[in-house]
Amino acid sequence: MSAKRAVFLDRDGTINFDPGYIHKPEDVHLLDAAAAGLRLLRPHFTLIVVSNQSGISRGLYTHEDVRLVNERLLELLAAEGAGVDAIYYSPYKTADNMPCRKPGTGMFLQAERELGVALAGSWMVGDRSTDIEAGCAIGARTILLPLPPDAPEMNAEPHFRALSLFEAARIILREEGLPVPE
Repeated sequence: MSAKRAVFLDRDGTINFDPGYIHKPEDVHLLDAAAAGLRLLRPHFTLIVVSNQSGISRGLYTHEDVRLVNERLLELLAAEGAGVDAIYYSPYKTADNMPCRKPGTGMFLQAERELGVALAGSWMVGDRSTDIEAGCAIGARTILLPLPPDAPEMNAEPHFRALSLFEAARIILREEGLPVPE
């Protein structure tokens, strides 16, 4: 039996609004149609969040804060009939040069080991160059959402661009030859 493919998703700016270093559950707000996009993907893919959370190593918030934010995200998604299968995060900043921080592939390899997903042939959806670079490094097809104003220049070209997670989900379904609901 072959491993199920995944859609890897950045968290902040992809599923929820990104006010910068989000660390309070009450500040978690879903992006428009993010839950609808996840609902489209759920029957066909394992859905995995991979998120850089350098605010931990910067001393801005704690692992517990990230846990509470992730719990709130899952609550909001569940209220809209959506969800994800796992959430992985890296607490390091770029200067720490850790392989689990995107564009490194550590979180993806962990998901492969723990969840049995196939990396090659999977997808990565995110709003920064590091998301696209990491997706390319694991052999996934990539979709770039609109870049935040403070985003550094792109170091990799995405396979596709979309305006929202819902639009990205429709691209994925279309490219996979799966039915694309209106």
